Amino acid sequence: MPNLLLASVSVFIGGWIGSGITMNSRLLMAAIAAVLAGAFGNIYNDIIDLPVDLKNVPKRPIPSGEVTVAQARILALATSSLAIIISIFLGLAGLSVVIIAILALFVYSRYLKKTVWANLSISLIASMSFLLGGIVMKGTHYLTIVPLSISYHFSRELIKDIIDIEGDKMYSSRSIPIIYGINRSKTIAIIAIVIFTLLLPLPYLFHTVSKFYLYISIILVPFNIYIIKLIKEGNHQLPEASRAFKFGMLIAILAVVFGLIL
Repeated sequence: MPNLLLASVSVFIGGWIGSGITMNSRLLMAAIAAVLAGAFGNIYNDIIDLPVDLKNVPKRPIPSGEVTVAQARILALATSSLAIIISIFLGLAGLSVVIIAILALFVYSRYLKKTVWANLSISLIASMSFLLGGIVMKGTHYLTIVPLSISYHFSRELIKDIIDIEGDKMYSSRSIPIIYGINRSKTIAIIAIVIFTLLLPLPYLFHTVSKFYLYISIILVPFNIYIIKLIKEGNHQLPEASRAFKFGMLIAILAVVFGLIL
């Protein structure tokens, strides 16, 4: 659910950057389409991941038996179909982004989930919400947010893979932690966090947000140092680091919003 909320907020931010905070039916429909596409991705991913989730997260709806695989497939078809139908009203460009996102989510879950390309691919897919919002509002300033989104998502996804490494090993996963080891994976995750931190001024430097963005986003510097500290302390702190990423994303979103309002 938090990921779907993040997808809708990202659409609004992508649309608002460069055009100011405004609300219209096209942007709202784009946000709904993004949520539905994301829901499809979550459901289909849970279907594919069922054997692994039985060990790693047995309390999820499908592994626990609360939702059957057949029911999940129907939900996946319904959400993806509704996303495409709604995006028809967003024009050819908006429709194309939604269809590409759905296809990318399918390919990710079906073919890339257990490969070294998993983290990068899901980071790129997550950043498509900014693209959708920007296209709907006919802007280009959303591009200043995309590198930040990719680097932060990549780091968090990598940490999640380290946490799930034992379950992934049982099912022939070829994730970065399995191939390159936990220590190297932690180093890569930390590098991604550093890149994100260095890129924080980007939206301000391109005059897409006000100086209030800098005032709030500066909080992320010590916050990211805290996340790096958690990663270095040991594997027992990785779940806490993963949760901390969510708060970091919230701070970044608030920084952009206030940078647009004030």
